[in-house]
Amino acid sequence: MKNRSLVALALTSVIATGFSTFANAGALSCISTDGTTTRTWSFNSAEACGMGEKNPNASEDIEGLGGLFNLGATDWDKAGGIDNDSGDGSSWLNITFNPGSGWGGKDISANWSLGTGFWETFGMAVFSVHVGNNKDLRDFAAFYITPGQYSGTWSYTQQTTAKGGDGGGLSNAHLWTAGTGIIVEEEFPVPEPGILM
Repeated sequence: MKNRSLVALALTSVIATGFSTFANAGALSCISTDGTTTRTWSFNSAEACGMGEKNPNASEDIEGLGGLFNLGATDWDKAGGIDNDSGDGSSWLNITFNPGSGWGGKDISANWSLGTGFWETFGMAVFSVHVGNNKDLRDFAAFYITPGQYSGTWSYTQQTTAKGGDGGGLSNAHLWTAGTGIIVEEEFPVPEPGILM
């Protein structure tokens, strides 16, 4: 009896809070260092983060990070991106830089948001950020966005303590999607005039 009450209480809590239960993951950071140069990517709100080499251009680049990123038989679709050369190529992803931040920089602070209806359309999303290549460091970070989350903050820094620190300027950001919508709008029947339900 005691276990049934706890289950009922937990179920009531999930129903009462709706999708706010998905927004509990919080900020995550990925760090790549070679001892003299350190790259730090941070994102809020995410379930997982991973790093890779070069610019991620295909589903395999994201899946290769393992864990939540590896979808098995399903592929990630690149849903557009934003960069300095071609501008905003995504109808789903929006980025706003804070003052002093921008393309080519090594100390970035920004906000991100997803377009209206995103979670009604897709079930999973990854945000990736690529910076200038360096043979000893990871060149991109990817964040598995907390389902139901529509906006947040992200940042990137590259700090060098000795001569060197090649590359590292902000190059591009992309949105990757998979699955079908997780938020379903319920339709409530409208009673006929004069009929009580």
